[in-house]
Amino acid sequence: MPMDGGFQTIFSVADKNVDWVPAIVFGTFVAVSVVGLLNRYRFWLIPPRWFFAFALVISVPIMISVVTLIYLPLFQAQREYRNGEYSVVEGYITNFQPLPTDGHGRECFVVSGQRFCYSDFHGTPGFNHTSTYGGPLHSGLFVRIGYRGNMILLLEVRSNDALGPPSRVSPSVITPNTQRSPDSPKRGLAGRMAAVAFFSLFSLFGGWLMKRIRAAFPNYASPPRLIVNVVRLISASVALGLIGDILKWH
Repeated sequence: MPMDGGFQTIFSVADKNVDWVPAIVFGTFVAVSVVGLLNRYRFWLIPPRWFFAFALVISVPIMISVVTLIYLPLFQAQREYRNGEYSVVEGYITNFQPLPTDGHGRECFVVSGQRFCYSDFHGTPGFNHTSTYGGPLHSGLFVRIGYRGNMILLLEVRSNDALGPPSRVSPSVITPNTQRSPDSPKRGLAGRMAAVAFFSLFSLFGGWLMKRIRAAFPNYASPPRLIVNVVRLISASVALGLIGDILKWH
């Protein structure tokens, strides 16, 4: 569904790059777990097979989650955009409600009766760069939006309009075809999942790891068992907190 001139493209899902880092990270987890599980040669540094089996139980669901939460929605949105399977609305932004500074909630606005809501903290293939964290939209801006459901696949702004909140962004600061990463406290989904895997594994196998280190280096001082167990407990708490964070925002 082509769009004519007079507008400046601010966001297009077709130009959104695929971030392969999560697939590489968790694909490596899965591959190492499989190799360790099938390996017949053992020595002191290699954990037992049950360790790799447990790691596989953790990494496979995370890998499936990465694919279903990140890649499949993006590929589907790009396919719908290329095939013209979206609607178009044009008009002034009204009823603009910016994202609260604490990050809870969403930024919402209305264009010609169509309401859109999004947040930097909610993973989506579509546009989600809020004005609270430097996004380009504000009340009174004349826009044209290609959308499917509540997802913005294409965002265009009338060329002579200024982007960004008037009090924070100069009218001359216009950066088409980009969506800057917000300077916000949130971590990416891949980073949180990697942290969950790390803290979960340490909380479960930290004791076993310290035993192996003590056996390998008997002449070196090692942390007392109580401290190791406290750190394992803290790691488990952090992992649970991160899981709650992922469920909350995704």
